[in-house]
Amino acid sequence: MKRLTIARYGLWLLCAACVLADASSCHFGLSLAFAQDQPTSPTQVVINQIDASAFPNIKLFVSVQDAAGKMVRGLESKDFFVTEDEVEQSPVTVATQLPSVATVLVLDTSGSMKGAIADTKQAATTYVDLARPEDEMCLMVFSDRPNIVQSFTADKNAVKRAVEAIKARGNTALYDAAYEAIKSFGEKKGRKVIILLTDGRDDDGTNKPLSKKTLDDVIKAAKETNIPIFAIGLGKDIDEEVLKKLASESGGRYFASPSSADLAALYQEISAQLTGQYLLSYATDLSERDGSWHRVIVKVGGSTGQKQYMAPLDQAAASPPAPPTPETKPAPPPASSAGAAKPSVNVLAASQGTQILFITSQYNDSDWAAARLIDEAIGEGHGYSAKDASPQEILFELPKTAILSSVVIDPYTTEREDRWAKDVEIWVSTVGPYDGFTKAASVTVDNTRMESQDPSISLTEQIFPIPETRARWIKVLLKNNYGGSYIQLGEIKLLGSYSEEKEADPLAGLVNVFSEEMGGKILYFSSQYNDSDWAAKNLIDGKVGKGQGYSSEDNKPVEILFVLPKELTITHVAFNPFTTENPNRWAQEVEVQVSTEGPKQGFQSAGVFTLHNRLGADPNKPLPDQIFALKTPVQARFIKLLLHKNHGGSYMQLGEFKAFTPKP
Repeated sequence: MKRLTIARYGLWLLCAACVLADASSCHFGLSLAFAQDQPTSPTQVVINQIDASAFPNIKLFVSVQDAAGKMVRGLESKDFFVTEDEVEQSPVTVATQLPSVATVLVLDTSGSMKGAIADTKQAATTYVDLARPEDEMCLMVFSDRPNIVQSFTADKNAVKRAVEAIKARGNTALYDAAYEAIKSFGEKKGRKVIILLTDGRDDDGTNKPLSKKTLDDVIKAAKETNIPIFAIGLGKDIDEEVLKKLASESGGRYFASPSSADLAALYQEISAQLTGQYLLSYATDLSERDGSWHRVIVKVGGSTGQKQYMAPLDQAAASPPAPPTPETKPAPPPASSAGAAKPSVNVLAASQGTQILFITSQYNDSDWAAARLIDEAIGEGHGYSAKDASPQEILFELPKTAILSSVVIDPYTTEREDRWAKDVEIWVSTVGPYDGFTKAASVTVDNTRMESQDPSISLTEQIFPIPETRARWIKVLLKNNYGGSYIQLGEIKLLGSYSEEKEADPLAGLVNVFSEEMGGKILYFSSQYNDSDWAAKNLIDGKVGKGQGYSSEDNKPVEILFVLPKELTITHVAFNPFTTENPNRWAQEVEVQVSTEGPKQGFQSAGVFTLHNRLGADPNKPLPDQIFALKTPVQARFIKLLLHKNHGGSYMQLGEFKAFTPKP
């Protein structure tokens, strides 16, 4: 290879000399054309990604750039020299066409991005427009927490609609966003890339880190999955060293954007770099699927790039032989049908229809969500973590009343055992989710770690019998842990059987005064975010979900006044706090006042109510209303709804409000 380069360079010099000498056998146009056919001398070689999914066949996605940072094109197999663990790999082929690429666009939508949000949307749209029809994209935004607003799709219009809908609010959970972006690829194979844009550093608003994950966690995950991160730092308040490290150690590239006006050009440049990658393929002489790391070096001329990959791990080879099957014994004769007990099931399992109504906190809504407590699995991505070590409350609603016999708790998570929950209480109610609770159990959970080699069998699961107890609503209190900085728990089960008794409908014989047939309507509101998808009128449209919620302009108390066509008796009220935004913005303390005298006088309180914000709820599934029976029925012609406070967010939001009267 070196000899070829020297020969070409010598021939070029000879032609140049002929021109200078005006020799009749050489022509300037011929020598210039020859020079233009040669690749520009590279100054940087970067292995962006190593795909070992078809091991031992290895694919390398490589960028070769000149001194100006432009992609060097036109290289052939003979221009690349590849070694793996210091052993030359041959033959190495260069593909003539690149496969499709899966991109996660990660956009900072914290409050500081408000002035740049228009340019950000334009830049992201530019990247989407440049994608090929077969390329897939996923859109993630982040402020207080990461949120996937468009899952992987090749539908460009769907991605652009999601981009257009983003808004800037909140703080900056940078590391959590990068980590979740890596995890979002799941089992996807092939070419992958993350493009991350931020204008700040990981910050909770008080100059302290907001993310639970650290920079090291993100880099470790990126290396293990071999996913490059192209990081864009916008403005002057960024931590440039962090972004450079994130990009360089993952196989990506860092771009500085002094102004949001530069973003579109940077996204075009990233698209061009991905388009200009080389796909190198070779068959490694390794045969061991042992999960070990291997270093690959690619040389082009005098420039070198290197990256590591992890060989696949053969689970069958790594697992110990299965224990011998124990001798089977004849099953005992079945009990008589007259005295047979109902089969015991885990009534708390999500598969049974249990919903989480409230949690004090959860670290995120994915691999550390409260929903993981009832997914009937433990291990990576199947544990619950709070945001800190303070006591936690989790409220569950069963699909119907059950008779409980025992509680099963598995503290196992993949993190340190000093974070595992220690003292746990179980409270139950058949009255409602807000009152009537009695203590059913108080237990101490052992935190001895035992690693099971069979993921279907847990060695840390602990069973606690409880007196036979009826329950429809379950409150789990995690009182403390073993000294760690977060309270964590792997799984909780309640064994029992469902009651056959028919449950009464609390709203039987009642009608919503804001229904079309009853004619209640809005008369006044002190604040609303806009007159469309966050308008006060959405509170009584009978719907919850995207475009069907109410939001104020800030998080200050709100007053909303309703008028009824005539004086009516109000016996119940119902609220659905659900909106598609951060649950810390959902209303928490609300009050209902009524008057028969007029819209400005004679109001008396009918009750103050505390709403649960249902963290971890699936935004694609409807949620039940939170229903309250008034202590005393009241007469009303005018109803005033007061939203006193939320769960700490920057806006006051509510999904739906209803008031009920006996049917005429």
